[in-house]
Amino acid sequence: MKHIFDIIENQKIDVNREYSNLWHLLLRTNTVNAGYSRMSVYDMLSVEFLQFDFRRGAISISDFLDRVGFWKPRSGEPGPALNLNQLDLFIEVVVLFLTTMRRVNLGFNDGGYDFEEIDEIITENIVNVMAMTNQKLVDMGGNKYIVIPEDEAVFAATEVVLPEDEETALAMLQYMHYSNKEDVSAKRQILKRLADYYERGKKQGLVNDNLGFAFNNLNIRHDNDRQIKKSDKEMIELYDATYREVVYYLLDKSHKQYADKIKELKTN
Repeated sequence: MKHIFDIIENQKIDVNREYSNLWHLLLRTNTVNAGYSRMSVYDMLSVEFLQFDFRRGAISISDFLDRVGFWKPRSGEPGPALNLNQLDLFIEVVVLFLTTMRRVNLGFNDGGYDFEEIDEIITENIVNVMAMTNQKLVDMGGNKYIVIPEDEAVFAATEVVLPEDEETALAMLQYMHYSNKEDVSAKRQILKRLADYYERGKKQGLVNDNLGFAFNNLNIRHDNDRQIKKSDKEMIELYDATYREVVYYLLDKSHKQYADKIKELKTN
């Protein structure tokens, strides 16, 4: 029989449970100190919601969540079954709320809110979901965080690009986002940016003929009658394979840069 730590360590994700748990933490009373009263995180967000620059016309937090398509759990009601993508989206929304609240909060001593403890607990729950699903919450800048699969090769490749072209590095991460999984147009747009980066790399002697062929013949760099025609499903498979080849190309670039440094050390 397994002991409790084995069970906890190897537990599988229950999407609806994790969704409900996050809601429970948001709605839990007396977790935020507002000086004159104590309240829930949800109540705090409701009071401050009109300050949030991302609300896009929504007039309340409930209005915003309704537009995004989320339901608030009710006691005794199981609610509709959710998939992992929906949980990821909810996590992104929660993180957006909390990071924005941290930014606009005046601080408790200046008439703001003290919610550091519950903030840490919610963050711990999100980190746990990321661990169970082999995903990572990535900072895209501008108060935007996205959930993407944990992929060390991709993260290493983006580190190669980042010093030269931050927008392209962020686009590489965006390619892996669940919202782009079946979006052939979004994939093509990101690969076009990677193709432009590749062209700059060619000037440094880093050439991959297969990538060059894909960029020039799969509607990535050009849109003409000479492009190879495929169904969206087939094209997505080709685009994903091309993206993976870009990752390997960038890792080769990193390898070459390291080899050049060592060669320079040997000759000095």
